[in-house]
Amino acid sequence: MLVAAMRDEMRINTIVTIAAAGGKPPKFVPTPRPGITPTSGGRKRLSDEQRRAIDPRLRNQPKEA
Repeated sequence: MLVAAMRDEMRINTIVTIAAAGGKPPKFVPTPRPGITPTSGGRKRLSDEQRRAIDPRLRNQPKEA
């Protein structure tokens, strides 16, 4: 994990140096971390019922149409 973080920092420094010199830097692609699966898409959103169950301020509010 530490090696992947150090490698990413070195890549970012290289990209910044290229950009500062007036060149076109390559796109930054982070190093895959061992044991961590890549995320796919966005997060699942809570339904109105789940939000009401979590937040006590919403429990006594009327349901929207």
